[in-house]
Amino acid sequence: MSGLVDYAFVGRGASAALTVRALEKAGLLVGKRVLFLDPDPKTRNDKTFCFWAEESDTVVTDLQDLIGHSWDRAQAGNEPMGSIAPLRYYQINSLDVYEDLSRRIAANGWSWKTLAVDDVGSDAEGPFAVCGSEKVRARWVLDSRPPKRPATSQVQGNESVLLQSFYGWIVETEQPWQKKEGVTLMDLQVPQDGATQFVYILPYSENRVLVELTRFGTQILPAELAEQRLVDYMESALKDQGDYRIVHREEGIIPMAEHPGENPVTFPGVVHLGTRNRALKPSTGYAFKTMHQQAQELALHWANQRLPADQGTRTEQPKRTEQPKPRYAFLDGLLLHILRKRPHQGKPIFERLFASLPLSAVLRFMDEKSSWQDDLKMLLRLPWKPFLVALWERHVGWPLRLMLLTLLLWGGQVCAATMGASGWYTVVANLGLVVGMVMLGLPHGAVDHLLQSGRFKRLPTPAMVLVYIGLGLLMLWFWFLWPWWSLLFFVGYSAWHFGQADGRSWGMNRFLSLAWGLSVLAYITGTHPEETRNIVLAMTKRDPTWSLPVGFMAIWAVVGVYRRQSELVWTSLWLMIASQLPLMHAFGLYFIGQHSRTGWQDLQNGLKLNSTTLWKAALPFHAGAWLLLGLFYALPRIPSGFVREAQALAPLAIPQGWQGFGAEGTFFVFLACLSFPHVVTMHRFYRQGRS
Repeated sequence: MSGLVDYAFVGRGASAALTVRALEKAGLLVGKRVLFLDPDPKTRNDKTFCFWAEESDTVVTDLQDLIGHSWDRAQAGNEPMGSIAPLRYYQINSLDVYEDLSRRIAANGWSWKTLAVDDVGSDAEGPFAVCGSEKVRARWVLDSRPPKRPATSQVQGNESVLLQSFYGWIVETEQPWQKKEGVTLMDLQVPQDGATQFVYILPYSENRVLVELTRFGTQILPAELAEQRLVDYMESALKDQGDYRIVHREEGIIPMAEHPGENPVTFPGVVHLGTRNRALKPSTGYAFKTMHQQAQELALHWANQRLPADQGTRTEQPKRTEQPKPRYAFLDGLLLHILRKRPHQGKPIFERLFASLPLSAVLRFMDEKSSWQDDLKMLLRLPWKPFLVALWERHVGWPLRLMLLTLLLWGGQVCAATMGASGWYTVVANLGLVVGMVMLGLPHGAVDHLLQSGRFKRLPTPAMVLVYIGLGLLMLWFWFLWPWWSLLFFVGYSAWHFGQADGRSWGMNRFLSLAWGLSVLAYITGTHPEETRNIVLAMTKRDPTWSLPVGFMAIWAVVGVYRRQSELVWTSLWLMIASQLPLMHAFGLYFIGQHSRTGWQDLQNGLKLNSTTLWKAALPFHAGAWLLLGLFYALPRIPSGFVREAQALAPLAIPQGWQGFGAEGTFFVFLACLSFPHVVTMHRFYRQGRS
């Protein structure tokens, strides 16, 4: 294929058709060479486009020749059928849209090719579309390919991804349909099947009806299940009034996400259309009216520039005339989160939604054109608990949660000291540390066998077990012989490991990551000089002098503000509060709540495993770690006679005069012996980019 065209449309779907109508109406396609590329010949009615609007709205007046049916009455949830004035609900068959575009192509002498487009881009010669081994060049490429659908279980940061899948029949009934006067948007009186499911009904005539089962969920609606549910629904709806005949079937999948797919790369001379231009509303799956609006905005944008298309100086994407309102995106995100995490709550939420306001007001809300008063009235009538839980899970990040926990512990410490119950407080707080170590602290480092040679292994190999035990014993031996240098080595690689885990998630380079890891360890110990001194003295027989002011971490809070990294800011502030707790509690909160949690999430993402599977896989090493910890604490209590005999047999194994590392020092020596091979393994894991 050779030659330069003025406009190359990638795709011949609704967004391309609407854009052609808008550009043609604006006079921007007169005498232009236009090419359409789509592997689908578009000869069947594969979709039903619907929207609601007032009769005077531009989308209605512009598309009057395509509108197949419209209704001024509707129902949803458990509410009766009622008027939605001044709105009407409109339906357009996709085949009518495709045929309208085909007629325009023929009338203007444009061309189209049934070719798949592999890629679009732009170089020194201008924009292009790649079709196999051929490259189509154009002055403008208008790309309406849907963005790559995200994985059903994918969570991008705190964003939720679901799928709206549907399976429908057009049926002809012997008897008139009982609700022929209006549309049914959501009949929730169907089995939910572990998701949020409802029936959607468009009565085309007394005896011809579209009945469609729709699912909001992480799993696609199976055709076999949908068929059975529709059979059951029709039998219930007709109630022995007559038989029916299926004349057409349709099915489809629509991504429901705050960002449905990857962010398309923008190139000079390339314009994104339709869902590729974020036309899809995440919480509903409606897009048609937005696609029409985008087409009008593009035509107006180009026409106002008063430049011929071949000059190539127009800006590609016009700004939206109506900017999205943050509160709707916020509420969409909460609803998607609830439907993904707790799908059983979808039905009562939607039923309460439609009961809270007239359906016309709900439709204005879904159109993002409702008033603050209506929004507040609706929200006050919705179940509050699922939204509060979703708000906590989505918007109260882990640094804030840890800050709240730290404040609780700090307050408990103050109250216990006031009431003379410090001993009880210490017991409870230490018990919390033990639980945290059991559930997350040690398990996050007990799955290294899953990372062997980049392959998933449920059980550790004997060689790996021997390597780990050997390295642990070697580290212990170093602690016996050179405790001070062993401590410095432990601090060094721990700082690297902590910084690598945190810094990766915050987009830090190696220098900043190491600086952060060192700062955390220095700060936790430096704000507890007496406790640190006692532990180091027991471990190394050296008496260090080391302290840092509480305000030291404010430096990192400033860095977080400068880098626009809110988690770094909150973590820094949280550590400043944690500095008021005892050393072991402050370190435990960071080690378990921040470091182990981050590492656990990275392992989940890299290995594509859920927490339960990962925890079970950790059991072999996890149990072994607790056994070793018990042995560590038993070492100072070995009878002195046995120690002397061991020293006589192997003088280098246990130094003369060794009396142990102290209770807290033993814990840190144990971590040092256990963690060194883990740090090496996780470093390889992060370097491979598997997280």
